[in-house]
Amino acid sequence: MESASSISPIRVVIVEDHEVVRFGLRTYLEHQDCIEVVGEAVDGVQAVSVLVDTVPDVSLIDIDLPGMSGVDVVGKVRSLLPDSAMRYIMLTVQTNDEFVMSSFSAGADAYVMKTSDLSSLVGVIQTVHAGAAWVDPAVAGVVLRYLRQRPPVLSSSGKQEFDQFEFVHVPLTERELEVLELIVAGKSNEEIASQLIISVGTVKTHVRNILGKLAAKDRTEAAVRALRSGLVS
Repeated sequence: MESASSISPIRVVIVEDHEVVRFGLRTYLEHQDCIEVVGEAVDGVQAVSVLVDTVPDVSLIDIDLPGMSGVDVVGKVRSLLPDSAMRYIMLTVQTNDEFVMSSFSAGADAYVMKTSDLSSLVGVIQTVHAGAAWVDPAVAGVVLRYLRQRPPVLSSSGKQEFDQFEFVHVPLTERELEVLELIVAGKSNEEIASQLIISVGTVKTHVRNILGKLAAKDRTEAAVRALRSGLVS
């Protein structure tokens, strides 16, 4: 079995124009055994160059960048490296609907508030590197509102889609959908039990069933899949 020490660290590039923030991120991440900082950029144009040159596993990108927005950086790099497995995490203080949805439309894999603690950021990096997506609870409602307000349209293949969010049909019961909506809203098991007037044990059973049906490893991934697919409405 491969030992933990032999596992390659996650290669990360930091794109942030504020020197103090960038220094803090780099200093903290460089002390994590699971992460290797392989590059930095201070504006959008430089970011594209650095990301294309280094092709990291994960890029941390501030949305508000001089020269080119973080959203445009993601779109540009994805067009230049269409076959790359690079993952994109947006770092921001913005909860504006336009910023959130344009980020995911461009191809971002996670949207993280800068107010989050750094230990949580490490977890998000590991999550997206493993292939999952992540939405900060502070902006999950934005995505949910977007999906509710826009009716599904038929793609050329006949599938229903919410723009780039694929609409899939998962056999969730009415109660499971209620629980899923509250999970998306960031509610704990106890809060869900209180709101639906059921036991915590029953909530846990519903959560377990939801994770199984959505093939999600945890509540966060289930929420992301629900939001992206439009299951919660």
